[in-house]
Amino acid sequence: MTLPRRCVSLLLIYSFVVAVAPHSTVSARNTDPQPQIQDDGGLRFRLSEGTEQPEARPATTPVSTTALSDAETEAVLKRLPPIKSETSDETDFATRSQSLPPPRTGLTIAQPFPAANEMAPPDSTTAGTLEVIRYSPQGDVPITPNLSVTFSQPMVAISSQEEAAKYVPVKLTPEPHGKWRWIGTKTLLFEPDVRFAMATQYSVSVPAGTKSAIGGTLSSEKSWTFTTPAPKVKTTYPYANDPRPLDSLMFVEFDQRIDPAAVLKTITLSTTGNTQLPLRLATKEEIEADWYVKDLVKAAQKDRWLAFRAIDSNGDTKNALPINTYMTVRIGPGTPSIEGPRTTSTKQEFYFYTYGPFHITQSLCGYLGRCKPNDPWRIEFNNPIALPGFEESQVRIEPAMDGLRRTVSGNTLVIDGLKKPETTFRVTLDKSLADSFGQKLGKDETLEFKVGPADPFIWLSGNGFVVLDPDGPRQLSLYTTN
Repeated sequence: MTLPRRCVSLLLIYSFVVAVAPHSTVSARNTDPQPQIQDDGGLRFRLSEGTEQPEARPATTPVSTTALSDAETEAVLKRLPPIKSETSDETDFATRSQSLPPPRTGLTIAQPFPAANEMAPPDSTTAGTLEVIRYSPQGDVPITPNLSVTFSQPMVAISSQEEAAKYVPVKLTPEPHGKWRWIGTKTLLFEPDVRFAMATQYSVSVPAGTKSAIGGTLSSEKSWTFTTPAPKVKTTYPYANDPRPLDSLMFVEFDQRIDPAAVLKTITLSTTGNTQLPLRLATKEEIEADWYVKDLVKAAQKDRWLAFRAIDSNGDTKNALPINTYMTVRIGPGTPSIEGPRTTSTKQEFYFYTYGPFHITQSLCGYLGRCKPNDPWRIEFNNPIALPGFEESQVRIEPAMDGLRRTVSGNTLVIDGLKKPETTFRVTLDKSLADSFGQKLGKDETLEFKVGPADPFIWLSGNGFVVLDPDGPRQLSLYTTN
């Protein structure tokens, strides 16, 4: 958008005034048709309305000329100094010092590859002893995608992969579904269709007398083993830091495929007094009804989890767990896998606790024993507060405060507002306040919060950086506390 000529003129004049007379004060008011620039004896300017018409420019008349004659032109050129010649003004065409010779025709010799003399194995006495120089995996391995064996001499001729894979001098027990293939002529690789099964010990051997492609012989058998782990727990539920209902579901996820019924036989649920409770697998409907366990099942891999719950002597699950009790879930030893025969040799445990009678555990204000007017009050309970169901009328405060806010988060009630310093407040919680398990306080609870003085403080208005208008009041606002 183009500014009007009048606005541009005013801006230029104002810039000139600020640059030349910085101590002057520019005063322009809408009620004055002719704004004045006033100062104390400096430069004086008067502003007036300008015109919006384009500026008129005087017309120029071309000068009459006469062309020079050939003689006059030649006389002018003779005044110029002669052009100096340089040695580099003229050069020969640049060519290469020597071109490549033209290609010569040759003969095509038909010969099989590899040559017949290369295919024939030499005398075994000159080939040397065949050795297994590298192999992997070995020992205990968490997971392995393949098996590789490398020999000291070529074992197969250079041919198609299908032909080379027919020669497998390595024995693998047990051998899962997969395929053998050679990487080069010395390294043999076995790749299972998925991966090596877990909970399994594998034996690998190369028999004595194995021959290489060049006649070398393995003098003695080479054998080793590698072992994949038994089932290991990845995820457990319930968590140890939240109180649980008396019919809580339990969930365990493993790092490999398992049979839930077989695994459940190795799980025990016991109380603090070491009383064991009977268990059963959770039904599909029970899992769907528990949104948290439902999400855990969706996130787990197929056939690697089980969900279960406790039952009482009558087979009921509603109040099967004891109230206000720490529970221990012990898995194994002897937990089986459906991928292999190995079972766990040690126990794996997790813990949780059931809810107790609803009560206040602590009340807090500020830090280091100081409660200041701007500190929120925190009242914590042993169980989560019921939402919905919480009403602000269940929390009464005396004396009253402005801007009162009551916020519930889990098992914590937060009270905030404008509190008067050097004042003792009383907070009364109504007996109808309930937790998420349907329990109520049962009686009114009163707490006291002694609010002390505020910290001495001083600050500027705004965000700490203040700009004063030269035409505005000559004042700066400061605020203080104590």
